[in-house]
Amino acid sequence: MIINLDNIILRLFLFVLFSFFLYLFNSSNYILLFSLGVVYSYFEFSKIKKVGISLDFFFYTLISFYFIIGSANISGYRGEVTEWMYFHITSFMLLMFISYKLGSGLSTSMNLDWIKRKVEANGIINFKLIILSSIPGFIGLLIMLPTGIPLIQSDKFTLVSPKAYFFLEMFFVTFIFCLNNYLALKNQNAKLSRFYLNLTILCFILLSLPGYRGWILICCFLIFYATYEKPGRITVTKIFIIASLGALVLGGLAVYRRIVNPDLTLASDALINYEAEHLGEIFAFIHFSLRESITISQTLIENGIPPSYPLFLSDFLTILPNYDMAGGKVIAHLFSEYSGVGLTPGALGALIIEFGYFPAILVVFLSSFTVGFIGRLSKGYNNYSFKLFSLLLLIYYIHYLHRGIPKPAYLFVPLLFMFFFTLNIIRGKK
Repeated sequence: MIINLDNIILRLFLFVLFSFFLYLFNSSNYILLFSLGVVYSYFEFSKIKKVGISLDFFFYTLISFYFIIGSANISGYRGEVTEWMYFHITSFMLLMFISYKLGSGLSTSMNLDWIKRKVEANGIINFKLIILSSIPGFIGLLIMLPTGIPLIQSDKFTLVSPKAYFFLEMFFVTFIFCLNNYLALKNQNAKLSRFYLNLTILCFILLSLPGYRGWILICCFLIFYATYEKPGRITVTKIFIIASLGALVLGGLAVYRRIVNPDLTLASDALINYEAEHLGEIFAFIHFSLRESITISQTLIENGIPPSYPLFLSDFLTILPNYDMAGGKVIAHLFSEYSGVGLTPGALGALIIEFGYFPAILVVFLSSFTVGFIGRLSKGYNNYSFKLFSLLLLIYYIHYLHRGIPKPAYLFVPLLFMFFFTLNIIRGKK
């Protein structure tokens, strides 16, 4: 009899999770939410050895992780999530899963071979186009450097102009193109492949300088997907090891930020204040960061608090001269908690209080449908840059669910990618 270590680890992990949450919660709606997320995630985990890491895997597991860990009443941070809120979360999560599947199904049924031929025929991105795609990022770097480097000087994080962050995020396009060329050439031209690997590392460093843990995490997800997208390269055991290391790094950065910044509460004090000592510093800060948007959404919906500024487009307005009232600041002022850093209201709360239930449902449905459609479209293409772009869109969507307010990068990074990606295809015809 052959013992499958992956299956043993996965089932043991799920058993411990179920036992832990069933012991902690008497909430039928939370158990339903938890079961929904775990069932979908389990099916994705159980088939990774055969099909490799897929966009479906990222979609179901990341959304489930966000809602399950963020909404769990395992600390006193920002009060208790109610039965009523659990019902909302479960309903919206089911809507996301269904609409994502519908988008994937439509993409599968359509005959788009003419797009596939053009995309696969231009797998390597022209070096001149890569240089041009990096210009917006270097503009952001020039705007940021006089203020400081937030990765090293965390007190400078709130002092850097939002416009600098906007331009710096365009480096994701350059990062994807360099990673694509490295992967496409590593079996053809070792010297040129190493050159693009060095450029990929450089882009990763440049994206790390602003101090956004989320940007570092996105780069890691893109590298992880590119490495293990094909069947036979990844196991459940490896995923747990990699995920544990990622959580350690991200949680460590959060703790470090509080140690070096006197304006922030120390990690040990935060755990005591929010009755979260049992979670440990690393897991506690992951839980806190996810929980903020869910509990603020709950307060906004329950109290029907109207925003004083338009939330949905507020961050787009910060691109304009002499306007810096970002959506996070609007919410922070609304709760009288502004201390230089905004609050994340979560998409559920932000959409419902500004537009009502039906528009909120429509936005969530269309967004999930689009992500599913593009994700499945990229699956059959032998082109790393398009696959990585699809994952970036998926991550942006999940980030929007947490953040609650669309930021300009959600629009302009995809537009910049498509502009240079299309130019590369046109150039390839000549």
